[in-house]
Amino acid sequence: MQRIDGNNVVVAQPVVAATVAPGYFDDAPAPGARTQITDDWCNQVQEEIVAAIADADIALNKATNTQLRDAIKAKIISDLTDTGSASNAHLRALIASVTSQASGAKSAVIASENAVASGANSGVIASQATCVANQTQSLVLAASNCVASGPGSIALGTKCELFDGPAIGGGYSAGAAILPTGANQNLKWKIEHVTGKGTFDGGVAFPNGANQISQSVTLAGETILAGASWNTDIANSKIAATSIILWNFTFSGGGAGFRLVPGHITVLVGHAYPSLYNIGAGDFAAGTIYINYMIINPA
Repeated sequence: MQRIDGNNVVVAQPVVAATVAPGYFDDAPAPGARTQITDDWCNQVQEEIVAAIADADIALNKATNTQLRDAIKAKIISDLTDTGSASNAHLRALIASVTSQASGAKSAVIASENAVASGANSGVIASQATCVANQTQSLVLAASNCVASGPGSIALGTKCELFDGPAIGGGYSAGAAILPTGANQNLKWKIEHVTGKGTFDGGVAFPNGANQISQSVTLAGETILAGASWNTDIANSKIAATSIILWNFTFSGGGAGFRLVPGHITVLVGHAYPSLYNIGAGDFAAGTIYINYMIINPA
């Protein structure tokens, strides 16, 4: 491809004449009725082609008839693959989505409706009904009216917001639609990336249909005299008469010479009463007791 180089060419593009009435070519048979091909139009077609070739850093070559094709292919390949050098091409993408926006650096919205990915390296995938990923490395996945508003948060569910991050979590609400607030909304479960700790409002389903809920309590300023027993009331609405309670304890402070061992646990509806015994020679005085327990409710 090369610019025209025949007789009577000029070295600079002439000033474009004012537009009269844009239209289409016609080959009317009457003398003087056929469409006039103007220098403006020819120059514009030529420069449109030249601009595409130049943008791909290809030098014009009259002996080559494939430069426009080569330029298009080069741009597609360089934009979509790793060429071994830094590239700023296609840092935002909107794919198979409607009424959506990918406005964050290196963000994407894919197969979604009414979605916004405004955080850096954020995304919304296969979601609908006002889903928002507005923090760094946040992601909304297979959701409806769901918000990932914490750095490194991955949110799933319906009408919920995950602010804690880095974590993955989700929830559900049948109530009114939500907007981003920068706080957890209608969250039912969460797993933290750093600690691996999981919280599940509804417990964890076992193959036989049972479920379990894990909790902990901290009791400060407790005293257990030498040779004495101790118990506390753990109130939890998820405790049933048939619940199985697995528990352990740790402690801090309390002095010296004591030895605490676990005793029995009494289970009533809404309450559990774990007990400890001090079998040492010294008192456990004004110490702190930490009790971790798991409620298992058989199906």
